[in-house]
Amino acid sequence: PWAHRTLLTRAIKGLEDVISVTVVMPEWQRTKPEDPSDSHCGWVFADPEGGTRVNSIGLGGPFPSSYPSNHPDPHLGAKSVRELYEKVGDTFGKYTVPILFDKQTKTIVSNEYAEIIQMLNSEFNHLAKY
Repeated sequence: PWAHRTLLTRAIKGLEDVISVTVVMPEWQRTKPEDPSDSHCGWVFADPEGGTRVNSIGLGGPFPSSYPSNHPDPHLGAKSVRELYEKVGDTFGKYTVPILFDKQTKTIVSNEYAEIIQMLNSEFNHLAKY
C-alpha cells in the first residue's frame, strides 16, 4: 500500500516520463541464499534467466522468477532490495520500498512514502505535466 501511494502521486502529477519505476517481485525470497547462516527474507528483483521458486517459507508456487511487469535492477544490478541498500552503503535501516533513487549520484534519496509524495508534489513540479 505504501509504494502504491507513491505510484498514484507519480501518475496524478504526470511524472511517468521523468521518474522510472522498477517493480519488485510479489513474493519474498532469501536475500542471500548462498549464505546458510543468513535467514533474512525480503523483496527481490526479477531474474528473467532464473527458474521457478517458492516463497521464503516454502509455501505456494511454484512462482516464475520474472513477470512481464517485473525487471532486474537497472541501476546497480542488485538481486534484492537489501543488496541495493548495501551497495549504496545503507546497512542501518529497514530494506523497504518504495525507494526514490537518484540515478546520477547512485544514492537512495528516501524510502519513506510520505516524504517521497511531498517531493513529487513540490520538487518535481517544474517537470510535471499536471
